[in-house]
Amino acid sequence: MTARDASCWMIERRWGLALIFAILLQAASSIWWAADLSARVRAIEIEQARQQSAMERLAAIETDVRWIRQTLDRKER
Repeated sequence: MTARDASCWMIERRWGLALIFAILLQAASSIWWAADLSARVRAIEIEQARQQSAMERLAAIETDVRWIRQTLDRKER
């Protein structure tokens, strides 16, 4: 193995290590992003469930108010 062959190996090895490091860094970033996205989706689902409950209660109140209005209208006649 000549000196030139050894220096070529070092350049290729450095590029290889840099490439591996970049891929690992990108993979870690992707995992971190996915975990953050999962937490956001979970928070939105919880908020949506809470709002769904409030909307159901509001619909029941609207029905009650409509019934009360109809009753009052009949009594006024």
